[in-house]
Parts: sequence; structure tokens; C-alpha cells
Amino acid sequence: MIKLSTRLPIARQCREVDAKSQFNVASIRKTYLGFAISLALYEGKIKSLNDYVFDYLEDLDQRLFIGTTIRHLLTHTHGLNGPLKRIFSAGTDWQYNNTGVNLLIRLVQKVFGRSLAEVIEDQILNPCGFTETGWRKEENEQNTKRMYSAPIKNQEYLTSKV
Repeated sequence: MIKLSTRLPIARQCREVDAKSQFNVASIRKTYLGFAISLALYEGKIKSLNDYVFDYLEDLDQRLFIGTTIRHLLTHTHGLNGPLKRIFSAGTDWQYNNTGVNLLIRLVQKVFGRSLAEVIEDQILNPCGFTETGWRKEENEQNTKRMYSAPIKNQEYLTSKV
């Protein structure tokens, strides 16, 4: 057995990696989200990546979201910082933040009538037999600790090289 961690206190935070270990895989959600948007296009639930976001999410302020397309959300060129603030006009610049991701998740839920997690489980995980792969929102004893936690002062850390 090995203990796996990066930037976490060795003695207190790590657990041995074994057959039941589960790992949080950082930003993989965005890859699955891209798949779900592609599937929505394929199934005709979304007509085009150039559709305006407010055509699907009617509760959005059309004045704030004017000119903002699904493509802008996917490419981080939407110019939004949170749901109520525009920092640049859509398509004129690029800035990474989760506003577009969160709106795309809402869009997926709207067009499929179920959550992103359910779409991915039904369309990818279950058909491929990935019975040990899924969405976790809470810690559990099988989960290895998050890889990017704030370090605790005066502790030793093991950094693994991948």
C-alpha cells in the first residue's frame, strides 16, 4: 500500500490507497459538460452554439446577457463575472471564471430535464460499465484528500511526481 498526497500533512491527512480508494479529479466536470452540450446539439435540444443564452434560460436579465451565446460560455469569452456583472462585451476578450460553467450546467438541466450528473451517468458512465465512477459532493472515508488544500503551517508534506 502507498500513501498519496500532495501538499497535505502526511501523518494526519493521508489514507492508504487501496482498491476502494476514490479520487476527486479536479476539473473533469468541464469535459463532461462539453460532452453534454455536444449531445444536446446532436439531439436537437440546442440548435446552435451561436444561440443566445437567454433563449434557453429565460430568467436571465436580457440587458446584461445581450449578445452572449452558448459558444461564449464554452470559450470563457462571455465577459461575465457572476450572474449580475459584466466586465467586457461578449466575444471581445477572454477571462476564465466559473460563471460560464455554472450557466452551462443550468442550460443542460433545462434542455435535458435532469442534472448534468444524471445525464453523464445515463449517457457515459452506466453504458460503459463505470460502476465505481460518479459524482461526489461530500467527503467520504474512501475519498483521498483533495490535492489542492491550503497547507497547514509547520507540517511536512509529501509531493508526488506524476
